[in-house]
Amino acid sequence: MKVLESRSKKLMEFESKALRFLCIWDEREFAYGCIRKFELIYHLSDDTVEVLEIPEENSGRDPFKLLLHKTRLPKDWKDLPSKAVFSPKQFLYLIYYGS
Repeated sequence: MKVLESRSKKLMEFESKALRFLCIWDEREFAYGCIRKFELIYHLSDDTVEVLEIPEENSGRDPFKLLLHKTRLPKDWKDLPSKAVFSPKQFLYLIYYGS
């Protein structure tokens, strides 16, 4: 019961507040690689994260915006099976963008 009360209190306190970070995905070490820009949004009300691509004009890429839908991330991510081609180190170079 205490968990539900704390979640609802947090929801009311941080209803529409989020932290925004600019991120880059540097894949220049691979053939035809480039630097791609993303926006990481951390929603304070429910502790969820989403990652959106910042599209560049005439990049030749399909215009998808969503890399990771709004979801909770596991706290213990080191024991998860790895299906990713790129490591988190290659993807997230965070620069504070604003809230």
